[in-house]
Amino acid sequence: MRWFRIILAVCVFVVSPASPFSGDDWQTAFLQLREQAKTNEDLSGAKNVIFQAELLRGKKKVGTYRVQWVTDKRWSEEIALDQYRERRFGSDESYYAERLGKFPHELMDARQLIPFAMPYRVSDKAKPDRRRIRGIQVTCFWNQGNVCFDTHDGLVRSFWQAEVSDFSEFRGKKIPSTITAGQLTIKLLSIQEGPIDESVFSSAHAMGPFKGWFRPVHPGLLKQVPPRYPVQAKERRITGSARMWVLINEGGTVEAVRSLETADPLLQDASEQAVRQWTYSPAMCGAGPVEYEMVGTISYDLRP
Repeated sequence: MRWFRIILAVCVFVVSPASPFSGDDWQTAFLQLREQAKTNEDLSGAKNVIFQAELLRGKKKVGTYRVQWVTDKRWSEEIALDQYRERRFGSDESYYAERLGKFPHELMDARQLIPFAMPYRVSDKAKPDRRRIRGIQVTCFWNQGNVCFDTHDGLVRSFWQAEVSDFSEFRGKKIPSTITAGQLTIKLLSIQEGPIDESVFSSAHAMGPFKGWFRPVHPGLLKQVPPRYPVQAKERRITGSARMWVLINEGGTVEAVRSLETADPLLQDASEQAVRQWTYSPAMCGAGPVEYEMVGTISYDLRP
């Protein structure tokens, strides 16, 4: 096995998205809930904080997760999973990363709910929705991810397929202590003030800057085949969305598609058939083309 680098991105493929709100009402609600979440949970401005958690599949421990947050300009993140290893470092100068093994896609959603990288950084143009998660009324907003806030207290309850079921307190903040995405759970073991292990940062510069993170050349869509609304789905009045993981190879061809979440198998099949025909200009990192992973959603709506 070898260390390799990948670019991860969250992209949105949308067909007629539904929006139950209109005008300034939902924009105001979104801004209010986002500010509540920042006040209640955000630790990005904290200093010398160590976040340690275990990774579980079901009740079985399969790995560890650790963040050392010196400041928002100097931090480290280390993940050790059964078949995956990752180290990331941030500094004033650049961003460094090293990965070994196949990236577990549940982790992509779950890590967004860690209090140093909360998903309320979606834009003010996010599209809203209302639902219940674990019996709790939430208000959800769509942008580059579906982020849901507790309508009562503004706590972030979910991001894509990742959900928060428990919280702990630290420095007057509510910290997600149980985050679940698919079969993977991040379970908080401790969060505390230093001391920071400075030796962890010594290997960052040896990796070299991860240039693709700051200035990636993303793949450009060259051919997009629109999905066909399945006849049976129309007849049964089935609406909703199909969420997929997509791998674009170095030549710009869709090499693999995997369903992550779908409202109905009919919508899943139609979406996969369409996306497999899409072509792109290759993603670039440095001087050469690279594989590119995306998570996207196609939504189906019967309204004219």
